[in-house]
Amino acid sequence: MTAEARETESKIARDGRRSSGSMPGSVRLAVGVLLAVIVAGALYLLAVRGDALLADLAAIAALICG
Repeated sequence: MTAEARETESKIARDGRRSSGSMPGSVRLAVGVLLAVIVAGALYLLAVRGDALLADLAAIAALICG
């Protein structure tokens, strides 16, 4: 293998690692957990207070639209 081929191969390997590891695992986990909590809270509110939320949205729309 020539030196140029080795250099190209190592560049490809470095670029591949850099693009896949741009965010630390702990930060990725924290963001995932935060999004899961937000989605779970939204689903809970829809399940428990769905009709009231729709009524509130209708009232807000009436205020905004006149």
